[in-house]
Amino acid sequence: MKPIAVKAGGRSALLSGAAVLSAWCVLTWPEALAQSHPSATPEVVEVPSQAPSGPTISLLRQAVEAAWSRSAWARAQAARQSALEADARVTEAWVSSPPTASLGRLADRAGRNASRQEWEAELSMPLWWPGQRDAGRLLSQRNQALLTVEAAAQKLAVAQAVRESWWAVLDAQDQVVLWQGRVDSAQALHDDVERRHRAGELARVDAQAASAEWLAARSELAGAQQLRHAAQGRWQALTGLPAPAPTDGGALRTPVMPEGQLDATDDRALAQHPALVAARLAAEAAEARIDVAAAAAREAPEVGVRVVRERKDAVEPFGNTVGVRVSVPLGTAPRTLRASAEARAEWLEADAQQALVERRLQAELAEAREALRTAALRLRLARERAEMGADSERLLRKAFSLGEVDLATLLRARALAFDADRDLTRQRRAVDAARDQLQHALGMLP
Repeated sequence: MKPIAVKAGGRSALLSGAAVLSAWCVLTWPEALAQSHPSATPEVVEVPSQAPSGPTISLLRQAVEAAWSRSAWARAQAARQSALEADARVTEAWVSSPPTASLGRLADRAGRNASRQEWEAELSMPLWWPGQRDAGRLLSQRNQALLTVEAAAQKLAVAQAVRESWWAVLDAQDQVVLWQGRVDSAQALHDDVERRHRAGELARVDAQAASAEWLAARSELAGAQQLRHAAQGRWQALTGLPAPAPTDGGALRTPVMPEGQLDATDDRALAQHPALVAARLAAEAAEARIDVAAAAAREAPEVGVRVVRERKDAVEPFGNTVGVRVSVPLGTAPRTLRASAEARAEWLEADAQQALVERRLQAELAEAREALRTAALRLRLARERAEMGADSERLLRKAFSLGEVDLATLLRARALAFDADRDLTRQRRAVDAARDQLQHALGMLP
């Protein structure tokens, strides 16, 4: 087998056919790759640091704002705010419910000419029980704070959906770019093999194999384009914005705190997470409802002012009397007992939900941090594999042009190199997505 001349670093070296075959074996058997690179699984993984990219983050933030404005929760937020403001006005009033007015008439016969007549008008006003007004005011304040934090938590959930759609679009675009390159490379190989086949240097089966690879690459490209179209459609349905261009998604460099500082700030970050704050405020609001139900354990007392205008016969003039009526319920109505029991049940449920949310957020944060470490490790391994695959493909391509190896060997090397390139692209995107997911787990918007 003739030696193969390969230039590296400005110097030329001669590689024998055995060296070429060794390169092919390295790509073919992963065990050989693992033995030749025992340092591929280090004990300590360093997350690659990358500089923030302002325009990309601004684009994603703009998409989050657009998706939030289209969400059902955001559209109903103004109505919820109006309802809470109405509740606040109720607690600022001097009466617990609107006053009622009544008018009555008594006569010895029907009609206007009755000799004996009595007219009675009354205005009654329900009053607050002691402490009921203050309890209602506290509940209104906590509901106002809860609405604000719930809006932040809902917006964070919308941001998660936008982030997932963002990375799906960019991954689909990456696949289209990769398969387009694969098609171009397969077409170039097809043209070269077809030329050599017509010249009598290669067999017809080699030309058919090159054509089959070209057709397969074109089929995969069509599938990748369809997936890209679907991902872009979901993005536009969610945000109403055009899909990000491939240049926008070179990488989303999400600024997060350094690895060494993350452990020390876990508790503080979780304590400020909108979902946890919302759960805590929901428990406080439920507790305030218990106080409101306890303060209103009985029906509201009423004070009424009565005016009576009457005469006993047709010749007697009308006389006026004024009186005051005070109504104090002595018993506890079943519906007030039910309201108190329901308020206590809501508080117990909200308190348990707060603990569940805290544990869930801690698990999500730990999962996001581990995912970032794993993604960084896999990126480094994928980079080594892609470099070796590209080098082996170059060697075997040179050997194929010199007639040292057959087309089947070159096609296998090309397939392995392409798989390594795809894996490298995915792992690069996975590191960016894991960093972005870590930011989301900390409760931060893009």
